[in-house]
Amino acid sequence: MRTIYLSCSFLLIILSTDISSSFAHSSSYRPIKSFVFDKDKIEKNLRLQLNEYLLAINQGDADAALKYIYPDVFVYVKRQYPEDYDLERIKGQMRESMSKMKATVRAQKLTYVIHMGEITNRVTTGKYTIYTIVVRITSKKGLDVISFGEEVIAITEDNGIDWRFISSSDITGPILRLKFSKETVSRILIKNQH
Repeated sequence: MRTIYLSCSFLLIILSTDISSSFAHSSSYRPIKSFVFDKDKIEKNLRLQLNEYLLAINQGDADAALKYIYPDVFVYVKRQYPEDYDLERIKGQMRESMSKMKATVRAQKLTYVIHMGEITNRVTTGKYTIYTIVVRITSKKGLDVISFGEEVIAITEDNGIDWRFISSSDITGPILRLKFSKETVSRILIKNQH
């Protein structure tokens, strides 16, 4: 059962283990909301909310981070592990993983910076707008510098007012197919479209 929860936890915090932030610590968390109507504002709001999500992860605020995770992730996990699904336990494991990550960063004297890169794909289907954005992490310890990136899929159903995120991985397709057609998912997962 612990393996199942570790898998669930890994699924839910896929960004937190791969993406850490050097954001300044803020004593108060406030989600960013704004009314969005044009493409530039939609993309600005996407970046602001992705920043808020990463800040929540960095601060160990599992409740705030969970609000930004694409909800079908939970549906998928519950379907895969119906008898073992417990959201409160998952939150606890997220908090624990976030704390361990922060402790490791401090102990190893690592510094890291997140760079939100270009939007590589845009798909609209019905009321949903789905973007893929490149996120790159640069980590430094002494003279050693490591940089790696991944694509994050951002989904909105209200013209960019509220965004939800899912990291691109092997299980992203099955999760997206819970709501979207196979053809739409293929369009979403195509790499480096402009």
